[in-house]
Amino acid sequence: MAFRARGLQTDPMWVPRAAVGAVAVLVGVAGLAGAAAEGFAAAAYGVRLPLTLALAGTLVGVGWSVAGALLAWLRPANAIGWLLLVVGTMTQLSLTEEAFAAAGWLGPAAAAGDWTARAPGLVLTLVGGWSIMAMLGTLPAFFPTGRPPGRTWWWPVGVVALGAVLIQLHWLAGQPSDDPLGAVSFVVYLAGAATIWVLATIRLARSAGPRRQQLAWLLGSVILIIVVNLLGDSLVAQVAQITSLYLLPAAIAIAVLRYRLLGIDASPRADPVRIVTEIGTHVGASADTEGELLTAVLAAVRRSVAAPGARIRDASRSVIACSGDLQPDAELPPTAFSAALAVGDLPLGVLEVAPKWPEEGFARREERMLAALAAQVAAVLHARSLAEQLEAQRDAAMDARTRERERLRHELHDGLGPALTGMGLGLAGLEDAIRASSATTALQITGVLRAEVARTVSEVRRILDDLQPTALEERGFAEAIRRGAVSVAAALPVSVEVGPLPALPPRVEQTAYRVVAEAVTNAVRHAGATRLDVCVRGDEGDNLVIDVRDDGAGFDPSRPPRDGIGLASMRARARELGGELAISSSDAGTTVTLRVPAAVLIA
Repeated sequence: MAFRARGLQTDPMWVPRAAVGAVAVLVGVAGLAGAAAEGFAAAAYGVRLPLTLALAGTLVGVGWSVAGALLAWLRPANAIGWLLLVVGTMTQLSLTEEAFAAAGWLGPAAAAGDWTARAPGLVLTLVGGWSIMAMLGTLPAFFPTGRPPGRTWWWPVGVVALGAVLIQLHWLAGQPSDDPLGAVSFVVYLAGAATIWVLATIRLARSAGPRRQQLAWLLGSVILIIVVNLLGDSLVAQVAQITSLYLLPAAIAIAVLRYRLLGIDASPRADPVRIVTEIGTHVGASADTEGELLTAVLAAVRRSVAAPGARIRDASRSVIACSGDLQPDAELPPTAFSAALAVGDLPLGVLEVAPKWPEEGFARREERMLAALAAQVAAVLHARSLAEQLEAQRDAAMDARTRERERLRHELHDGLGPALTGMGLGLAGLEDAIRASSATTALQITGVLRAEVARTVSEVRRILDDLQPTALEERGFAEAIRRGAVSVAAALPVSVEVGPLPALPPRVEQTAYRVVAEAVTNAVRHAGATRLDVCVRGDEGDNLVIDVRDDGAGFDPSRPPRDGIGLASMRARARELGGELAISSSDAGTTVTLRVPAAVLIA
């Protein structure tokens, strides 16, 4: 019981829907009672009309009320359903009262047609007659939105209402139809109704599907009702007149079932589990060649709501996938479905789905379906993005491996190769000195070889440390930079200053360490410097900034030396981090600056 109470509180339309239910029960009871009275009158007093026809005439109000109750229940805010429900209710109560009077259940006077004995019936007949005439004249103005399309429509609506009042007053006065009041009443009514119908016809011609079909069925049924009610009082005419009264709820049923009146979708519902399974099948089978995965997923989304087209925009609003008739640059109607695609707090893009009927849009059930599928599309888009990032990282790893091999080749060729060659030549000279019994020369050569071996061992250690800088793990980034620069510079004076640093990922530390080592090595080998300054700091934007300065001869940055590791390798390392390497050089020395943006640091 508590659950039901919460349900009523959360449904803002429970009061009008409860009223619809109560009125529907009232009309149903009145219809059954009227049918019983009609059957009793036929059996007791003779048949006024064929019983089937009489019963059909007695239940006309039920048909109108059912159509009105359906629309009022599904769309409580729309006046069309309430209009049909009120008119149908008044009509049914009036017909039931008339059947009661004919059956003699209201007394002999009422059965004889004495209106003084049927005061409630008189009121119901007047109100019911007025409501029917007013509805038939003004319904095209209110259909299907529940309000006239513009202010100019209210003038003929008011004229129709006034004409219907005058017609009922003329009937109440019992005057002949050709007296002045009757003529004026019909002229006023027809003038207003004709104006509305002319405007409705123009509106019909300008409308697009499905609004045109909805209006056509309504206008056609109302025209037929009016025409057949001018045929007279013959039995055939009465059959046609009673039958025509059921055309209005039939036309509304067609508008709902076939053309989704008011966005009410009575078509078979798509199975969300099947759609999600289909999306999963595409994810598992597609290699996403040029967006095939997203196109297949969009096709499944379209099929779930019979949409003509759908597309996906990425976070920058660029269209990355389309399906169906929707073009990348096509403008969507205001009724199109749009949902933001996100995983957690990460925005991925937007899902846009074009409606089959631009004027009607999507039914609420379809919007709920699309909203649920949007989460699946977001997951697919995120998975695709992760796959692309993984592919890019794999390519970057392959490129980095290739560059590392090239760097190692240069190291061996330009560093160890000449050193070993020199030692080989020294050993040959030492051999010659020994044969010549020249101890002095042999000792000199031995000293040179000893120094060359020491330099070669240091170079090998540096190369090994570049391959896997263990100093970072043992000493930390700042101390590793300080000791590494001093070790590479050997006897050259080096000043290392490390300021406050942002948090650095391991990959950033390793790459920065190697860039500093390479810059110091190049300065030692090629600059002829007498001093080196290394500054490592974080700037106001939490960027990592490293400056390596020397006081050497300098060079032209546009024509760097070909030997050594090379500036191209340092620039490549900087680009791996999304950073940049800047070089300024003059006769007073060279400065190499590495800058890594904060976006890379927190990635």
